[in-house]
Amino acid sequence: MTDGWPLSELSLLRPEWLLALVGVLLFGLLARNRNAGLGGWRRAVDPHLMRALERLGHIQFGHTRRLTAPVLIGAGVAASLSGPAIEREDAAAWRNLDGVVIVLDVSRSMVEGGFFQEALITAQRLAANAAPRPTGLILFAGDAYRASAFTIDPDALASLLVAIDGDTVPDIGSRPERGLELARGMLATADIVAGEVVLISDGEGVGVDAVRQSTSLAREGRRLTIVQVPNGRDPTDGRAALAGLLRVAGSSASALGDTATPPALANDSAERLAESPYASLIWRDLGRYGLIFALAPTLFLFRRRL
Repeated sequence: MTDGWPLSELSLLRPEWLLALVGVLLFGLLARNRNAGLGGWRRAVDPHLMRALERLGHIQFGHTRRLTAPVLIGAGVAASLSGPAIEREDAAAWRNLDGVVIVLDVSRSMVEGGFFQEALITAQRLAANAAPRPTGLILFAGDAYRASAFTIDPDALASLLVAIDGDTVPDIGSRPERGLELARGMLATADIVAGEVVLISDGEGVGVDAVRQSTSLAREGRRLTIVQVPNGRDPTDGRAALAGLLRVAGSSASALGDTATPPALANDSAERLAESPYASLIWRDLGRYGLIFALAPTLFLFRRRL
């Protein structure tokens, strides 16, 4: 970070409050144009009576300026509640609260589908893009196994992925729900807060149990990204099955060979953690100090006129 807190390093934790800021400014503008502060009374009261009331001192024109302080207060409060913040200098120390689990399908349909090597390359690319977040690897076929614990070294995962083939997981079948369940357990055991699960599969074996696991991931605040691998047996069935998971809990999807980073993985770790209860560990919220300055004009509202 540089001195002076440049605007390029300033983020908003609660940007929806900017709508309130716009509303306050519009209110001030409309009130300013309301017939010198009397609104429709000038049209409702006889002009001779209005002048008489003014001479007696019961009314005074030109008091729309009294709205200046309330408008400034409202605008300052709304701007402060939007959460202007800067990333803490020690934020990197908390990056282990965010993690990625790659769940790779190594079932027979994947190995014999003709795109298995491409799927392995995609897993390597995703591991590299996830860095420096801790990344784990799960392999599944008829059952699921943890191939790698969380690591911040993408090269370690790359060397492991190179050695994977159709015999790595001996269990026959395809049970993606086992892989998703094991991923949930890894994230929970490691106390990962903003977890991301990336499922690389052709959709074989996706059923009610996989949907149930996806629902649990969403309930626990985890994001699910799916990388679809062409299914050599029935491409249409594979796409439909994976689309079902996305409808339940998915955050993004991409096709095999897509070189773009999935949106969820592209998000900065600090941005993802800002959505969690641990946001204060990553961001220094300046809004509280803004509230002090925003409420300062309230002192003028208590002035006594002599």
